[in-house]
Amino acid sequence: MNQNQRKALQALLDPRSRTMAEVATTCGLSERTIYNYLADPEFKGALYKKVSQQIDQAAAGLSAEAGSAVYALRYLVRSKSVSDSNKRQAACAVLDYLLKFNDANLEDRISALEEAMKNQQEEK
Repeated sequence: MNQNQRKALQALLDPRSRTMAEVATTCGLSERTIYNYLADPEFKGALYKKVSQQIDQAAAGLSAEAGSAVYALRYLVRSKSVSDSNKRQAACAVLDYLLKFNDANLEDRISALEEAMKNQQEEK
């Protein structure tokens, strides 16, 4: 990856760059060049890898606060000083997060099963 590609990669990852025009301005390249880089499988792979790393870091940070969040929601649901409306919102939040966690778990399990089936078929 050349220096311009590294600059483009950093600009694409910069949360202040919301449009391709801003990305191009940030790294001093044309929008066309940015689009050309995005069409390159190697560049796109590097971008996805960096994005995945950022997501993993964010997930780790959120995970570290999960206990506190559960405690806060539990307090809201059980507190006598909290309105019924806020209790309902807290309860819905708890259930929503549980369902999302369950969905993610199911997706992982399905992926593992698909991979096992693929490996089994390749062995035949």
